[in-house]
Amino acid sequence: MKKFLILALATLGLKATSLTADNFYVSAFGGGTYIQDDEKYIDFTYNLGYTYGGSMGYRWGCSGWRVEAEFAYSKNRIKRIEGFGFDLDVNAHQSYYRGMGNIIYDFCIPTSYAHPFVGVGAGWYQQKIDLYNFNVKDDDIAWQALAGLSYEINTCYSLDIVYVMFKPKDDFYVHNARLVLRYNF
Repeated sequence: MKKFLILALATLGLKATSLTADNFYVSAFGGGTYIQDDEKYIDFTYNLGYTYGGSMGYRWGCSGWRVEAEFAYSKNRIKRIEGFGFDLDVNAHQSYYRGMGNIIYDFCIPTSYAHPFVGVGAGWYQQKIDLYNFNVKDDDIAWQALAGLSYEINTCYSLDIVYVMFKPKDDFYVHNARLVLRYNF
């Protein structure tokens, strides 16, 4: 009888994950961003920046797959430019607008409130560099990879911690750490 009671209490303590239902969702996020410069001839040094945005998507519950459309903005201050024998302290900014389509896989752990996920995305971006009233704009296609951990607050809300590595066509990698609040319909 004791074993039965322990098993029954343990079963009651398990949470049925919301990944069992198909649904639409929307999310909003904010966080920090860091630009990694891999330029060969000119080296840019950046301060940490910020990012924010949102997404809307659809999740196929039992399969673990999600698709989403994401819009994000990020901005960093350029504090130094070096190369070709010069070294300048500057007051400049580099920003990105981006629209991405992501495919994400949620690893379902039925007995847990939290589950990891990974994903990839592709889309469009616009880069802008403001350097003393001199503006450079560029836009093209880009890709990104992401990984994170989702904590289900209840059946409607989840809180995600996400790392995103965004790759524009230039010799830069844009790294984001995001806190995401997601609402499941």
